Amino acid sequence: MSDFGEISAIFNSINEEAQKYVPEPQFNLITGGYGLLIASMTPEYGSKNPFIKQSLDTALYLTKLGFQSEYVTSALLSYPHLKNQIKTDKLLIQFGESITSILVRLLSLTTNFEGFLPWVKKIASNEKPSIKYSGSNKDFWDERNAEQFTFAFLAIAQNLETATLKVVERFFLLKNIKSFPITDDTHKRLAQDTLNIFTPVAETLGMWTIKSQLEDAAFKLLEPALFKEIAFDLQERLQERRARIDRAKELIDSYLRQEKISAKLSGRPKHIYGLHKKAIQTKKTISEINDALAIRIIVHDIADCYLVLSALESHFGLADSVYEKGKKYRDWIKTPKPNQYQSIHTTILIEGKMVEVQIRTQVMHDLAEYGAAAHWLYSKAGNTIDQQEKYKMYIEKISAIRRKYEQNPLHMK
Repeated sequence: MSDFGEISAIFNSINEEAQKYVPEPQFNLITGGYGLLIASMTPEYGSKNPFIKQSLDTALYLTKLGFQSEYVTSALLSYPHLKNQIKTDKLLIQFGESITSILVRLLSLTTNFEGFLPWVKKIASNEKPSIKYSGSNKDFWDERNAEQFTFAFLAIAQNLETATLKVVERFFLLKNIKSFPITDDTHKRLAQDTLNIFTPVAETLGMWTIKSQLEDAAFKLLEPALFKEIAFDLQERLQERRARIDRAKELIDSYLRQEKISAKLSGRPKHIYGLHKKAIQTKKTISEINDALAIRIIVHDIADCYLVLSALESHFGLADSVYEKGKKYRDWIKTPKPNQYQSIHTTILIEGKMVEVQIRTQVMHDLAEYGAAAHWLYSKAGNTIDQQEKYKMYIEKISAIRRKYEQNPLHMK
């Protein structure tokens, strides 16, 4: 498939997803955004322009979550707007106030969080981005803690959707980093910025899946040899681990059926950067950490979560003091984390092996995977009742952050 063929295929996928929930009149916005994105192709890049691919991938991700057409369109227009190929006044006329406002906030995030990077300055001014990172103003961010980064980022974004869009955009930048015309030094700078700024934002939004993906992508750029070593260990033990997980799932499922508890069981995916951090914290080797099995149990309602916990304790026993002294499990359902994460974590012993178990409902699982964005996933499916209160809590959190930031903003000079 040609590069332009790939671009067309991604946009077709965007249309297919959008048709599931976007009212027909709003397709014009998405189509118009795509048209301007394609028009931003230059002879230098042509259809190989990695920023166009990044924009399309971001837009597709948002449609899969069910984001409103304004945000899908803004994802497509972000690059042309950054390059000043469509000015704000024309945006307002052609796409309206809502999309213009989103793009202005996105540009502000780029200016405040990425604007010190030479490659961004070069692209914005249509110059060839071929210089190396030299330090200077970027040190401002290295002296601040993650909470300040997060507060400033979310205050500038102003809402959950714009913040999510920017985080997703960063993920696709790192995922395809080798396609971008920037140096290895800048790769590392972007990776470090991702760990300092974007992953804390993703965590605040409760988007654990993309947080893990961002961390792994950044870690791969910062420590390529160590990343490769851990990935190799994962791959080398893959078949053995799958067999052991399948066996553990079979035994757990059998006992839950005896208790007449309906549940979905799955192996929890391994997170390379998470393995690395856990190895440092526990002073164990990667192989020792990787040897632990992890299973997720998803049930219908909260009452079933506690029935599962009781069944596991009856049939396998719960390991004592794994999480903290005298505790057999952590109950994040009764006491959710600040980002509204809910689940019960415990550890059992199956055939001589420790098995970490997470117990949660489907709603809790969706919230853990997608955070604030789970609201749009449910809206797309036509059922918003379960997520409305959680979504309101995220909105209230962002509003509080904005107020705090407005009282004491970060000044970048």
